[in-house]
Amino acid sequence: MKKAAVRNGPLLYLQTDNGPEFRSRALEEWSIRNNVKHIYSRPGKPTDNCFAEAFNMILRMECLEANYFPDMTNAGKVIEEWTDDYNRNRPQKGLKGVTPEQFKSKLLSAKPNLNSGRTLG
Repeated sequence: MKKAAVRNGPLLYLQTDNGPEFRSRALEEWSIRNNVKHIYSRPGKPTDNCFAEAFNMILRMECLEANYFPDMTNAGKVIEEWTDDYNRNRPQKGLKGVTPEQFKSKLLSAKPNLNSGRTLG
């Protein structure tokens, strides 16, 4: 999270599904301590977080299942290299043919809509 905060600025909100790993007291306390608004997807609506779901599937298929990681240091290095390539060099059909990095720069000028019908934690 620290690298992400340095690269992207402080985290304002975190959107997750309603899985038990995201409903823990530890995550709730972390959110409060770090002044991060926790937004839950609507129950039964995985499309609320479709970009993250798609990214997780691609990461799993192209990186995690395609590599052997002898240790956590190696895993971190390979995953970071793959993620950097994905974000900087690969235009995405779902982003209208731009890379995630290019899409992010467009979004920086837009204000997120936190009143989109999701339940706040």
